[in-house]
Amino acid sequence: MYLPMSWPEDAGRRQRAGIVPQAGFAPQPELTQAMLGRAVALGVPASWVAGDRVYGDAHRLWRWLEGCQKAYVLAVSGKERVGLQGSGQRWVKSVLTGLGEGGMAAAERGFRQQGAEALRWQCVRLMAPALAGWRHCLLVRRSLTAEQTLTACAVFAPSQTDLATL
Repeated sequence: MYLPMSWPEDAGRRQRAGIVPQAGFAPQPELTQAMLGRAVALGVPASWVAGDRVYGDAHRLWRWLEGCQKAYVLAVSGKERVGLQGSGQRWVKSVLTGLGEGGMAAAERGFRQQGAEALRWQCVRLMAPALAGWRHCLLVRRSLTAEQTLTACAVFAPSQTDLATL
């Protein structure tokens, strides 16, 4: 259960909600790692972990998933830094700004909360992970609406994973 940050100090609210006194605040990525850790320990089969920016901006979660050899696709904000192959550390925002139309995969239909939309995809190689047989990349999605919005996900995947699978 996610306990909002203000609740640990509000004894009355905690009591009304039936929350035990020893329960404290923990960021969502930490809670997620604990839940995934229990699932991994129990042998629950899972090929991929996917998450939004709350999880994609949590590098500890990235490293933990990589240590468990769990592939992930986690949305990242433009404020995150990634190790670009051959260029060192760069802000995701600057990587996205520098991308042109070239290299984008053919338009496909994607589904978002707002419904179906036409999208283009590109995988930008990042520095190789220490684990042989795996790769890091930045999966870039371009919306083909008038705004041409670019978003990105940090990816850790088996080396042979193709763009369509990502």
